[in-house]
Amino acid sequence: MTTSVVECSKCHKRFNYEWSRGAAPGAIMQWNRSIFKCPDCKQLNSFNLANSGHDPTLPTYNDLQVGLGGRVWGLLLGPFVGLMAVGVVLSITLTASPYYQWFLVPFLCGFAWLAAYIWYLNKKLGP
Repeated sequence: MTTSVVECSKCHKRFNYEWSRGAAPGAIMQWNRSIFKCPDCKQLNSFNLANSGHDPTLPTYNDLQVGLGGRVWGLLLGPFVGLMAVGVVLSITLTASPYYQWFLVPFLCGFAWLAAYIWYLNKKLGP
């Protein structure tokens, strides 16, 4: 586990954030930034993880304690899973059809949704 000292840009609370390189089950991570909820103000925010280290005077939180929340995960994965299911159904039903390649459209739309929603969160929350 890696620990970074982070500060919320909304309430300015500083705390230690423990995260694992390569996977964050409760947050969206991109390069040296992560999106998760502040433990104090409970607002979704983008945090800079570049300041690695541990300050013993500050409280420590991890992904399970400050995750994204059900609404964000639902908006992120709900349409994606739905479009994937439509793609699977189309791939099964169109097997003998000359329009077999149409099953790719929902798959591509699902991945476009993921990319667009993560871009929206980054744009909304700012650096």
